[in-house]
Amino acid sequence: MRVFLVLMWLFAALAPSTVLSQTTVTVGKYQGSSRCYRCHEEPSQFDMDSGVTRFIQLTEAKDWAKKDKHARAFTNVRDTRLGKQMCEILGIEAHAAECASCHSNPHWINNQATGGAGIDLTETIYKESGVTCESCHGASTGWDREHSTVDWRWKLPADKIAMGMVDVRNPVARATMCFSCHIGDLAQNRIVTHEMYAAGHPPLPSIELETFLEKMPGHWRTVEEKKQSDFQFKDKFFEVNGMSAGDYTRLKSVVLGAAVAYRTSVQLISDQASSEKGRETWPQLELFDCYACHHDLKIPSWRQARGNDAHGYKLRPGRPQMIYWPTTLLQLGVGRIEGDSSLAAVNGPLAQLGASLNQRPFGTPEAIANAANAMISQLDLFIASLEQASLKKDDAPLILAQLCQLADSPTIDYESARQIGWAFTIILKQYPPQNHADFADPVERLEIQLKLSLPSGQEREIQDELPAALKAASSYEPDAFRSIMKELATLLAQ
Repeated sequence: MRVFLVLMWLFAALAPSTVLSQTTVTVGKYQGSSRCYRCHEEPSQFDMDSGVTRFIQLTEAKDWAKKDKHARAFTNVRDTRLGKQMCEILGIEAHAAECASCHSNPHWINNQATGGAGIDLTETIYKESGVTCESCHGASTGWDREHSTVDWRWKLPADKIAMGMVDVRNPVARATMCFSCHIGDLAQNRIVTHEMYAAGHPPLPSIELETFLEKMPGHWRTVEEKKQSDFQFKDKFFEVNGMSAGDYTRLKSVVLGAAVAYRTSVQLISDQASSEKGRETWPQLELFDCYACHHDLKIPSWRQARGNDAHGYKLRPGRPQMIYWPTTLLQLGVGRIEGDSSLAAVNGPLAQLGASLNQRPFGTPEAIANAANAMISQLDLFIASLEQASLKKDDAPLILAQLCQLADSPTIDYESARQIGWAFTIILKQYPPQNHADFADPVERLEIQLKLSLPSGQEREIQDELPAALKAASSYEPDAFRSIMKELATLLAQ
């Protein structure tokens, strides 16, 4: 675990990667979600009688439109007070690439530009305009017809990818896709700039993907639910997807998701520092810790205390550092890979990055890009090795204890603490210990302190949540957080 000492004091994440596990191949075109509604709105009597609904619900499109925040992603830009205000300040239209690259999809935007081109833009707004079916599952002309056959269940994931479908069951592919918006991806123009923040865009919070997926809410039948069901080609389905009855996918997804967040953040830093525009306008302030500047000055302050600790931040006082939270859970992968040293090789270029930040505020784009590029290949090796590691139910208590240990670091800021809190609560829920009832009170206090509870579905608007979220961030005290985590560690040891 000491091999990560440098990682824990310096770096943090920002954007999504572009090459991890291959997520999609652009071989098709976007057809629009209205096609998906033909089958995925309501099952027919034939579907129920023939057993199709034992494998898939066939209400996915309706559930997404009525419950999922992603369905309203575009209208949040176009129709809300905050969205309209931002567009006015920035001098752009809601369907401009700066907004639509994350908040919509090519099908809707292309039809906007051509005045509708055969679809009713008013009647289909929640079906077509947001982060829709094909935004996550891939442009569908290559796989649309074939995926409706029962044989599709035992087709290899690589074959589906070749048709343009995204392998959302693969935790690395899924995290890469989700982080492309929730962290950023310069290649796809998916980035929240400092200018956008100044215009009112809510701060992008840290994200623990398994927790967020649970609160979407899901419009799918989970792997665990499928294991409890009886459907045609069940054994073949689990075989070709690399799963078995003994796999605990959520545990592994938490660990892999943390690694992908870090790797993709490094990719974003590299892309920003390497691009011509990025170098001309360096520093790209959105790559750095917002709260390094935007926090109340007070004495005593945990921000000063952590810098005095032997294991605290190593940058010179006053030097803004890269966003820190994506590094937080990376250590969960330590000890899961036999003989792997790829992560240790990251420390060298990471130290070079720190030297650049120490030499001058925000460093130089050339030095930042060189260091980030040297890290990426090693992180790819680490993630590839971690994908092959086996995580079982017996690993859950060990990882929970490891999360409690991570809380002892003096470098834990608010967003990093939320990473630990989210990972702890989602794993505890999935794999409850025998004394799980004793955890209820400290977990509730943890959720209140860090505002871990996420609004489910479409019940509340983000702009309504902002005041409470910002208050929680500004009032965060690491000692209070560590106290609760120590209490949880004691319960785990019983």
